[in-house]
Amino acid sequence: AFSARYADAAKLLIDSILDAKRANPSLRVRFFMEGSRSTGAANRETGDRLKKAGIEVAYGDTHAKSLLVDGIRALVGSTNLTHTSISLNNETNILVTEESVVRALSDYFQKRLDDPSAFHSQTLKFLDGRLTLVLDAAYRAELLDMIRTSEKSLDVSIYYLQLVNDDGTLREDMGDIAEALVEARGRNVDIRIYLEQNGEDFAPHITARNRRSAEYLQSRGIEGVYFDLLGQISHSKY
Repeated sequence: AFSARYADAAKLLIDSILDAKRANPSLRVRFFMEGSRSTGAANRETGDRLKKAGIEVAYGDTHAKSLLVDGIRALVGSTNLTHTSISLNNETNILVTEESVVRALSDYFQKRLDDPSAFHSQTLKFLDGRLTLVLDAAYRAELLDMIRTSEKSLDVSIYYLQLVNDDGTLREDMGDIAEALVEARGRNVDIRIYLEQNGEDFAPHITARNRRSAEYLQSRGIEGVYFDLLGQISHSKY
């Protein structure tokens, strides 16, 4: 989990985990959480409470959100274990019951525990290629391939899009993605991009950078850029 703040809806979930552990002391529960960025302090506060109940807790750099149960089910997506993310945000998650995929996710989890500072980039195919698990930095190549091979439409929902610097110039590390989108639009691909904005004090830098990225794309001929309503939080990534 990237964030596991102990409040409201998240508190109920954490309490349920603690209850399950008390009811079945042999139940093995392991958490791997972000430990240093903006959510680190809240995660460590929650982690301390989990540790007192005999739950294994480790920290490292992570943005992943997944829950693996009994080696046969996995819930993977954009939702953090916070009240806002669970109860209020627009989020997208997928429930996986294909055991080969769950095993691969479990292997990835163990690698993060064994070496929390490293990337474990992989692209693993399952079900005769109909499902692909994309881990860490392998995402970039898959993303570019999808954009570059698109023929009819591209729908994107993203919480944070930073194609340009704060001065409006194109970021060097995002230039290939921006150009791939522009080229797709040049092939008459219908592109719709749905972005987060917030009129309150919540993450104003994200709203500002999303708007600058939208302006850049619109200046390059991609008109289908949309924002959620002020006061909503669209945290989905797909």
